[in-house]
Amino acid sequence: MPKFVPFYLALTLFSAAPLMADHHQFEFDLCTAHEVAAKWNSQENGAGGGTITYDPAEGRLSVALSVTGLFPEMLAKAGHHGGLGAIHIHNLPQGGPTFFVQHLPGEISESADGFRFTLVDWKMENPGGGADVGVDFVLSEMLSGNAFVGLHTHNMQCSNAEGRTIPCAAPATALSGQVVPKGHRAESCNGRRSATAMLAQ
Repeated sequence: MPKFVPFYLALTLFSAAPLMADHHQFEFDLCTAHEVAAKWNSQENGAGGGTITYDPAEGRLSVALSVTGLFPEMLAKAGHHGGLGAIHIHNLPQGGPTFFVQHLPGEISESADGFRFTLVDWKMENPGGGADVGVDFVLSEMLSGNAFVGLHTHNMQCSNAEGRTIPCAAPATALSGQVVPKGHRAESCNGRRSATAMLAQ
């Protein structure tokens, strides 16, 4: 005899099934080998990994990041009075005509070997710095693989016109990593643990 699922249960399952399917899910690893941190000649010893989820229907963004080797007091906030924070989503080329600074107003908590950064269901706003672009442009850059996450610290050093090492006038990128659709692997941090493995610790 065939078994039938009650109508109310079938309706519930049908309604819930596409929920996460409609979300954009990304991941990233942070390291000094990514082209942006490497360009700044980062000497930091930290590494990290995280995930990003975006709900296009509600326009809400969630970020979970775990970093080892760096601690909260080492982070350097960017923008006027540090209003843009120390962790951002950017795009390539850094400093180009459409380069943006997507601020992420999350919570930072210290861990035994670094820190965790959490942002939950934030109603995404247009980037707070860089080019005058909107949320849709940021998302398109993430989907195309042209976005990266950058983390800034006080310890970074830059070079002046004579080639001498000096403190950076603005926070330079200490760790960075390409944002890719979840399940894919960026080539810039080969040898590092995956973002999912970092968060599972």
